[in-house]
Amino acid sequence: MNELLKQIEAGNVKGYVSVLTITELIVILSRNEKELNDSYKGVMQKCLYYVFKTLIVVPVGTDIAVIGAKYKLEYTKSTEGKRGLSYVDGIIAATAERLGCSLLTFDPEFGGIEEINVMSPDKF
Repeated sequence: MNELLKQIEAGNVKGYVSVLTITELIVILSRNEKELNDSYKGVMQKCLYYVFKTLIVVPVGTDIAVIGAKYKLEYTKSTEGKRGLSYVDGIIAATAERLGCSLLTFDPEFGGIEEINVMSPDKF
């Protein structure tokens, strides 16, 4: 993962992130924190700053929304103990398809999607 980030920072590889991933990141960083203390807010701000500085944030347009709906409908059923694809995950997968890039994620919910290349960041 560190090598990948170094490649992105050096401009050798383009890194994209869906705007909805930003939402998920804020939720994850804020989880179990009803009122964030100043120290925690600082960590969250640094993390978000890094994402905005390093990655290209991709908004959700109509084209991505339509593809995302297709993924939600096709992969919504849970299999093998998995919960199925959420709306947000459908949009994230659609973003990768629209950009023609691999989706790097630790989330196993993306594993069954055949239309895009899904990779663990550890294996990049």
